[in-house]
Amino acid sequence: MATTRSEQQQITTTPLFEVQIRGYRRNQRRLFNAQQAARRVGQALIGGTSKRHTLEQQIKPETQLQLSMQERASIVPAEVLYHSRRDDAHHRVYVHRSEEAILVTDNHQVDRSFIQEESFISQLQRSGMQYIHLGVLQVRIQILHRQQEGTLTLVVFRDNRWQGDQAIIATMEVDLTKGSQMIYVVPEIMMTIGDFYRNVQISILTRGYEA
Repeated sequence: MATTRSEQQQITTTPLFEVQIRGYRRNQRRLFNAQQAARRVGQALIGGTSKRHTLEQQIKPETQLQLSMQERASIVPAEVLYHSRRDDAHHRVYVHRSEEAILVTDNHQVDRSFIQEESFISQLQRSGMQYIHLGVLQVRIQILHRQQEGTLTLVVFRDNRWQGDQAIIATMEVDLTKGSQMIYVVPEIMMTIGDFYRNVQISILTRGYEA
């Protein structure tokens, strides 16, 4: 009598490295989607709304250019005023926004105080504060002609209490091909409100307007 025996063996192999990576990414994506869904449900239950922009969007220039067409881009905080008395620590937020149409062509430079006299008198002086901390300075440049003309602008932030190159806080040259650009610097400067009004200045130069 012949006996036939069948054996089944399970062979276990180690997944390839690429397969492990794909599996990890797939699991992370599922976890992220689940967290996002849970966050949306939680906000709906408490009546809250999600933030309009994520951090990635906040550092995207194109997004901020659209936001700056409204009131003020959310990428930077406002300047903060500090009281001079240590026994009465009190901080206040100073918000200033101004617009001006100017003509700047090649070989021509326009200098402007960073804030206007009206804002200095009506807000800063009346606030009773003496010092201001400049965390961020922001300027938006908008061309008033057709796009794709190859024009450039150079913006210089200056502190005129200094002389020569020491007066330069920061410089930035940007391409105006697409119509507008936004520039911001982080000076981290503490000064009196009077020095801020009298000495913090921007200078604007351009290239490409004359053949």
